[in-house]
Amino acid sequence: MKKTYRYTAVAVAFLLGGGALAGCSTDVSDGGSTASGDSATSLIASDTASAEAAIELMKKDNSDISVDMQTAPGNTYAQVVATQLAGGTAADIVRAYPGNGSGLSIVQGSENGFFASLDDLDFVKDLTDADASVLRNAAGEIVAVPTTVSAIGGVYNQTAVDAAGLEIPTTWSDMLAFCGEARDQGLVAYGLGLKDAWTSQFVSYALGASLFPDDIAEQQAESDEPFSGTEWAAVIQKYADMRDAGCFTAQPNGTSAANVSADVATGEVLATISLTTMIADISNQAPSDTEIVFAPIPATDNAEETKLSTGIGVVFALNSKAKNPEAAKEVLEFFATPEAQVAFAEGEDMAPALGVPDDYVADQPSTLIQEYTEKNLTSPWPDQSWPNPNVQQVHFTALQSLFAGDASVDDVLTELDKAYKG
Repeated sequence: MKKTYRYTAVAVAFLLGGGALAGCSTDVSDGGSTASGDSATSLIASDTASAEAAIELMKKDNSDISVDMQTAPGNTYAQVVATQLAGGTAADIVRAYPGNGSGLSIVQGSENGFFASLDDLDFVKDLTDADASVLRNAAGEIVAVPTTVSAIGGVYNQTAVDAAGLEIPTTWSDMLAFCGEARDQGLVAYGLGLKDAWTSQFVSYALGASLFPDDIAEQQAESDEPFSGTEWAAVIQKYADMRDAGCFTAQPNGTSAANVSADVATGEVLATISLTTMIADISNQAPSDTEIVFAPIPATDNAEETKLSTGIGVVFALNSKAKNPEAAKEVLEFFATPEAQVAFAEGEDMAPALGVPDDYVADQPSTLIQEYTEKNLTSPWPDQSWPNPNVQQVHFTALQSLFAGDASVDDVLTELDKAYKG
């Protein structure tokens, strides 16, 4: 039986770059919290369904806190809420973004004084160093609670892979062979839809997980050539090697993410490299007996050193000008509990960021994320440590130029170096 997922391809951009989901239930773009009283607080997100599910669980625990749920339009969420925060009219609890990259990211939001410290809450002691690194402000304080984790890797139509007599690759050489064997049968190994520029990042991050040293962020910050002088050079070269091996869609710059999802669902394309949440779009379009699975992307010939590219997904921060910070903190602390984590994970189709109940049964992608996390074989999304959001935009456009034949690997790296240094 296929699971019904809530995510669409549009959601993917939202997760990584502080972009926007389409649609909302209540427009509060003028801001303002309507909750009042000692046991009342407010929360804003572009979609509050998962938070509402968590709050319902909180009520069952006999909490008397009421939460005014607010939404802002998905396509302007970050801008609207940043304006509210600056003006002192935002909700007490704000859906924010880990690391850097937008006005609502932990780094930039904290620099603007938007978020209050949560260091006095119990969940902080349970954070891993990797998770904490994208939830801290410049003073070293934790300013957001994580609720979900997602990963980037290969989303495979296992049914189509089996029909082609192939196996999901576990080494770099296997992957290049997989591409060639698929091409010989008139199939595309990995769909790539660069018409939607934000999809270009997924191959880089999936390959980089196994190639980046643990201190890649520090190396970039200290280097005069933060891309061309680090392992990023190998990542972009392998991206081009995959292109040259015929791994991808013939004309990716003219292909959309929606086209890729549809083709993987039918089996015309065997896989795509994307977020686990892309399984939603593919699974819902595929025949009922189709098996869709998720796997890490190898970048070396040692399968034992393959890592999974993971990142914190949905986080909530405390407005530094909250009307009722104590009630808001109680809600945020509950968001870190196992039952709330499961509510968010199931609602957002991701893995829980923190602990889960003993009887929790994870789906295949979440199980894989947990397995690689336990083995310490995960690598954080690199953009969350970049110094400015322009680096990400250049990453998108430079890779489009690479596939258009207008730029070489060295050109891509040079443009990224310039963007990183501002």
